[in-house]
Amino acid sequence: MAAGFVLSKVGAFLFQDCDGLVAVEQVDFSGCDLRFKTGNHKMNSVVTVHPGTDSPTGCGSNSKYEVTRSIRRTG
Repeated sequence: MAAGFVLSKVGAFLFQDCDGLVAVEQVDFSGCDLRFKTGNHKMNSVVTVHPGTDSPTGCGSNSKYEVTRSIRRTG
């Protein structure tokens, strides 16, 4: 019994469920916004930082993700 308890605790530590939310964002643009942001065929880039959620014990430090989104006019 004691060995089974110890093995279950060791297994739970070794095989942590470290999955979590990565980066979520939604950006809405109107046609006028897009025309303004891409005038003269320039590229518009924005970088946003998303701190990760609290990591369970044994999963290391919290994640931090950077998302780069770019838009440009073609044609």
